[in-house]
Amino acid sequence: MPGLLKWIAIGIAGLALLAALALVVVYFVAEERLDRTYDIPPVTISLPTDAASLERGRRLVAAVRCTECHAEDLGGQIIDDNPAIARFVATNLTSGEGGIGGQFSDADWERALRHGVGPDGQSLIITPAQYYYYLSDADVGAMIAYIKSVPPVDKELPPNTLGPLARLILLLPFTDWLPAEQIDHTGPRPPAPQPGVTAAYGKYMVQIGNCESCHGSRGYEVDRWSETAFIVAMRSGDTPDGYELDNESMPWQNIGQMTDDELKAIWLYLQLLPGQDTGN
Repeated sequence: MPGLLKWIAIGIAGLALLAALALVVVYFVAEERLDRTYDIPPVTISLPTDAASLERGRRLVAAVRCTECHAEDLGGQIIDDNPAIARFVATNLTSGEGGIGGQFSDADWERALRHGVGPDGQSLIITPAQYYYYLSDADVGAMIAYIKSVPPVDKELPPNTLGPLARLILLLPFTDWLPAEQIDHTGPRPPAPQPGVTAAYGKYMVQIGNCESCHGSRGYEVDRWSETAFIVAMRSGDTPDGYELDNESMPWQNIGQMTDDELKAIWLYLQLLPGQDTGN
């Protein structure tokens, strides 16, 4: 019996050692990915100053859900804080104390939006730049111009931190926390269609609105909705089936910031997709 207990103790110690080694490997592999840098040449973006363009920038910032994470005043907020997993923080985007607005150049904004890369060359965390990558120069310019016009918010926020479990999750194939890894930074810019009530423009709005992050490429159930009913749902949250959309899971309040023509274009595009009953 003493010999058996000895071997059990050795086995437990061996498992503990293997677990510790696995944690070390996970830590350093995750750290290598977090520290990886990307050389993104600066792009000159023309920033508009007219009221109509600034208003478009405001609507786009809301429609592509920047305000969902960074708050309505763009002053940022802590999205989640679990010491065992991670602390995810949406940065203060304004020029106030604790904000990056006074530090970012126009090229920094473009690089962050369309490439998910910060001024230090490293990937941003959980910013959906893989969808914003499709933004046209005009729309990027309007968004940057609007963000720079927002009143400063004085708010100091802590940095993002990834605990052991988050670093393990980061290594899973379906985790998209590092947007810079998912973008072809050297490829040609994807052409943006002309604004209009067309399916092509609707596809563009769906792409930059990162709808597929939740719905996938097929999970839209609007085949039985009329164009009017779709627009009403995006404006009020009321579906033609008599249900009220949950803004947490379907951010209609953000999408509803789009113009009627943009929503019509989206509806046209969704009619081209194969239907899929998702129950949503």
